[in-house]
Amino acid sequence: MTYVVAMAPPAGGKNSVSSRFIRHFNVVSCNNFDGIVLERIFAKLMDWHIHSNLEPSSLSARVLKNLVNTSVDIFTYV
Repeated sequence: MTYVVAMAPPAGGKNSVSSRFIRHFNVVSCNNFDGIVLERIFAKLMDWHIHSNLEPSSLSARVLKNLVNTSVDIFTYV
């Protein structure tokens, strides 16, 4: 049997959860990244992908910046 639970801090009608209940679960949290960090992550991933699968050229370098900016915009929108 698997339990999947999502919680938020108590506010707006939510009740607090006791530590006795929480001890039965693994608590996983993730912070949001800044735009600069996201750009660096996406730039490294795209650069690796372009250079490992395509012939590097000046066109790929120009396209890379636009592709990274667009990817970050889509990621933050979603």
